Amino acid sequence: PNDEVDLADFLFIKPNCIAFNAAITAWIRSSSKDAHNHAERIMNQLWDLYIASGKDPELKPSARTFNLVINSIARSREPRCGDRAATLLNKMEELYTAGDDEMKPEAQTFGAIINAYANDGPNDPQSTDKAAQVLQQMNSLYQL
Repeated sequence: PNDEVDLADFLFIKPNCIAFNAAITAWIRSSSKDAHNHAERIMNQLWDLYIASGKDPELKPSARTFNLVINSIARSREPRCGDRAATLLNKMEELYTAGDDEMKPEAQTFGAIINAYANDGPNDPQSTDKAAQVLQQMNSLYQL
């Protein structure tokens, strides 16, 4: 048998959300202190590809994509990590209220951000108020 690999056999392979989520998960599970930044960068690359492709559904970031990155940022314990995670939550909510039912944030998403604000207390004196706002935001979404 021929052991040579013909690259033409792989031309049909194209990136998709699942592959990007796997890369994000790999970074999150790594021991890198910067894993959350890499995870967010990969999600942004996926979003850019989705837009550049004319919104190819295979490249559409999923709620899982957002949740992976939000949780990663929230666990980073970096200063203002709650604000960074909340920005992604707001993007999810924008997409959801615009009609993308797949982007409905979950209770764990809100919980991760509230936890991030709890850990951010020493860096942000308003973190308690921000956590309460996120709880109210979750309640409002539930009421809808």
